Amino acid sequence: MNKITRPKVVWVYLLLVAAIILNEIVNTWRDFGKEEIALGVFLFTIILIVPSIIFLYLFFMLKKNSLIWLYISFGLNFVLDLISQAWISAGLTLVIGWVVWDYIYHKKVEGKPLFR
Repeated sequence: MNKITRPKVVWVYLLLVAAIILNEIVNTWRDFGKEEIALGVFLFTIILIVPSIIFLYLFFMLKKNSLIWLYISFGLNFVLDLISQAWISAGLTLVIGWVVWDYIYHKKVEGKPLFR
């Protein structure tokens, strides 16, 4: 079995998104402790992070079915941005989601798809 070397893009994306997820968890936990934030809001935020973690794992493992979790995680964030009228954030989510989708769908190494 050939050892698959992950491109630097995969490592950079993994570290970047992992840092964002950890930051979101820490901020949510800090806000839950200091402010009178409802338990439902805290749990809702944590539930939104779960699809991102699953996507990140499958992306790192170079699985093509990471696309399903890409649609779920980016889709939820996009819809929430639209609901809260955060237009710039919604646009950025859409563009970044498309770039990641394109990378997963089209990236080839030595003529073979990277994601299987």
